[in-house]
Amino acid sequence: MSSKSLLTVVDEEDNVINHLSWDKVHEEDGLLHRAVTVLLFNNCGELLMQKRSEQKRLWPSYLDLSVATHVFADESYESAARRRLREELGIDGVVDLEKLFVFRYHSQYRDVGSEREMCAVFRTNYDGKVSPNPEEISEYNFASIVELRSDVRKSSGNYTPWFLEVFKTYIEK
Repeated sequence: MSSKSLLTVVDEEDNVINHLSWDKVHEEDGLLHRAVTVLLFNNCGELLMQKRSEQKRLWPSYLDLSVATHVFADESYESAARRRLREELGIDGVVDLEKLFVFRYHSQYRDVGSEREMCAVFRTNYDGKVSPNPEEISEYNFASIVELRSDVRKSSGNYTPWFLEVFKTYIEK
């Protein structure tokens, strides 16, 4: 099995303990594994928000942060973030990534699987061209923090669980 298809399983202190397939990591209660989220802001201070594709196995059509992904066996948190900026948004090249924090969360999605992740959150500013991958993103827009606060209060059930955690921890403060 290719390292590009194996996710990084960790212990509670974020030490690597194994590399396993997506299915193994997400079955039943889920194994703790590494993930990455990127908050991409434009020069007006607005956050790029995406609506996940209907094709996504977990949380299809939910609203999400700019970029979110798992960390593969041969990647660091930062290299996974850069890979996903390229794959999801078509952003390839030099962007400054600021690592903000790492948090753990656990959420269940219907009968499909469980996410139990150690997630690193990065921030970047970018005003260049965005070319969303339609297999990953059905639509996107930039939203101000004020707009997001209002929408999250009205319709938090439309957002991915990791979005809500990042929002509560970073964006809302």
